[in-house]
Amino acid sequence: MAVFLYQLGIFLAIIIAAKFGRKTRNTAVILISIFTILQVFMSWLLLLQFFTIFLSYQISNSFLSDRRI
Repeated sequence: MAVFLYQLGIFLAIIIAAKFGRKTRNTAVILISIFTILQVFMSWLLLLQFFTIFLSYQISNSFLSDRRI
């Protein structure tokens, strides 16, 4: 359950950063990725976290593209 909540926190951090613009979202993704590389040592957790980051990035892209219309 703790792993799920942690992934949810990462997802929300990227989505909330996207509300402030593309540059802020990209900065959040870079910082979370660096944190993941430095702090996560189990391969399945590393893959799960990068999958969460990728999924959040893709979803936030749809929010940012809708904003331009």
